[in-house]
Amino acid sequence: MHFSPLYLLPFLHGAAIAFTSFLIPCLEAVNDKNVNTTTTFSFTFDDTNTNSTARCNGTLPIGAPVPTPYKACGHDPTFGWRFGRFNTIGDFELDLSRRFKDPAVGDPPFDEVTLFGRVNVTEGTSYRCHHDTRDACHVPRGSPIIVRINAAIA
Repeated sequence: MHFSPLYLLPFLHGAAIAFTSFLIPCLEAVNDKNVNTTTTFSFTFDDTNTNSTARCNGTLPIGAPVPTPYKACGHDPTFGWRFGRFNTIGDFELDLSRRFKDPAVGDPPFDEVTLFGRVNVTEGTSYRCHHDTRDACHVPRGSPIIVRINAAIA
């Protein structure tokens, strides 16, 4: 298993805080050819910075424009996701956000951090697709998708 290096992001007063990448150890996308109206997504979002995990789910009507606002993962509004772009279940861009409190950045109410990451998900060795009675893609066990942190707000 390969993990990306720590990223240092500058914050107030010249301090720097290190963050590691997000992980998606489990992702499944299904497009039922018999129904042919909706693509269903389900994935696990691991934030290694806070040792927290959320289960994210969503649907996208086939042919519909990609919604732009972030959606909460389950009932936890501190984990968010959206499609940056969507071509097929084997070719899309996923944006992730994670909000948490960190006293290292400041005193309340200035102790909140939001991290953002983006990843292109395409059919290949770390994301496999099968096309039979339904189109289905998944992340093989033990091969998580690594989502690099590309922005932070404190």
